[in-house]
Amino acid sequence: MIEVDWTWLERINLFQIAVVIVALYVIARLLMRFWPWLRKVIALGDALGQLPTFISETKATLNAQNDLLGTIKHEVLPNHGGSLRDAVDEVNKKLAKDHDRIELLEHTIPRDELGRFSKREE
Repeated sequence: MIEVDWTWLERINLFQIAVVIVALYVIARLLMRFWPWLRKVIALGDALGQLPTFISETKATLNAQNDLLGTIKHEVLPNHGGSLRDAVDEVNKKLAKDHDRIELLEHTIPRDELGRFSKREE
């Protein structure tokens, strides 16, 4: 069995015990009072520790988005080739021609009194 030397307890008096109890009470009260502030300081330190990782991830994300935006820009601006914008412009030209042809046909086909197209009288 372990033997403990308890003789050091003989040198402690009641005043020393009271001082220790008061000191522990003061420390506990200070911790309770400053705990919200201390939590914020700890959270700030944690956030600052994670900042380099956040910055590198943000840079990688921005680079990927810049590449994607470059691809989109290439497709939506006319470039005298096969871009989406060139295809839309070509369809618009064809629709304008078709519109003109339909308008010409509408003026040549007779209508009845209600404005409906009627068969040509032969």
